[in-house]
Amino acid sequence: MRSTAAAATVAIALLGLVAPARTFRVAPKMSMGSRSPLVMPQDPSQPPQPPAEPETPPGRPVPERRPAFLPTVGTGDKQTDVLSRLLKDRVLLLGSEVNDEVANVLVAQLLVLAADDPESDIQLWINSPGGSVSAGMAIYDTMQFIPCDVSTVCFGMAASMGAFLLGAGAKGKRKSLPNARIMVHQPLGGAQGQAADIEIQAKEILYTKVKRKKLEPKPRPKP
Repeated sequence: MRSTAAAATVAIALLGLVAPARTFRVAPKMSMGSRSPLVMPQDPSQPPQPPAEPETPPGRPVPERRPAFLPTVGTGDKQTDVLSRLLKDRVLLLGSEVNDEVANVLVAQLLVLAADDPESDIQLWINSPGGSVSAGMAIYDTMQFIPCDVSTVCFGMAASMGAFLLGAGAKGKRKSLPNARIMVHQPLGGAQGQAADIEIQAKEILYTKVKRKKLEPKPRPKP
């Protein structure tokens, strides 16, 4: 009896030393030269946890994505974008390449301002590398057509057609900021096709050169 009781006591003691079964997550296979992730034990009684999101490095706030919008000015309910605010003060901006779309917008703005007040001047600020000759001539003709004077101001750069429009301002009302750059060059173009087509294109380029020369403002004589 004593031996049976002693054996039972030893069995109970051994059972108390055995730890409950635990499961382990199997690490994914890694290629040579990469580090294997650390295998962590997982409690079977707990539901699986989602992977933790990467932490943001200290000192680097998470950038908030905001939609792009045109800056506005004003107070209260009277908010308007800056270009409309400048238009109210009769200030126009040419800040890109001259093309048909830009020319249509500028022509429309010139006509509206001339209809509102035919006596007050219009300011045209120019920062343009040039562009289409036909689009630039549309702006030029409108500037000469409206009754009010157009004052031109160069900021940044006025090259090619941009320089031509800068000189299209009213006499004595053409200005340039101290660090602005102005560049004038001969008409550029190319031609391909039959000989007659190339000849027509060459005549058109020469016509544009002569026409621009006549329309450019003449330099003032030195006193």
